[in-house]
Amino acid sequence: MLWVGKTYKSTRTVKSYTKSNQALALVNEPMLSNYANPNSLQSILNLTASFQNEMDLVNLTRNGILKQSVTKMAANFGITQEKICELLHMSTRNFQRIKDNTPLDIYTSEQTIEMANVYSKAHLIFVNDEAVKQWFQTSNYALGNQKPLDLLDTSFGVKMVSDVLGRIEHGVFS
Repeated sequence: MLWVGKTYKSTRTVKSYTKSNQALALVNEPMLSNYANPNSLQSILNLTASFQNEMDLVNLTRNGILKQSVTKMAANFGITQEKICELLHMSTRNFQRIKDNTPLDIYTSEQTIEMANVYSKAHLIFVNDEAVKQWFQTSNYALGNQKPLDLLDTSFGVKMVSDVLGRIEHGVFS
């Protein structure tokens, strides 16, 4: 009997043993099945606190991401402050008024975490920072000939971009 659950990556660690003449295989899976590696999210958002599961992400969202995390993520994407503000649906002037160590509201924090997750997923696939930046800035046929970066302003767009990255990861033409 094989015990297999949902995993983010296709690679799994399998341990086998026998119990009462029945072979069992257990699969060790990552804690964050729908999100990228927690360490990569921490580095993308420049977070000091660590998190182990999705509940920690909920608490992080509720407490608010710091402005400096948004600035760091914009640098990873290679975009201007004006563009990141456009994606987060806030005026550039209001964003500039916020101090670097001030937490942002729950909606901005959630959108920032989703964007960082997509960036992390793209980085796992393309490996090179410049290749990731180029992919987000290039029109994609699977996304209606739009740039993936331009779709990150809504949760539906984030899901579409994430789905295309999943297809690329598995070798499906996208």
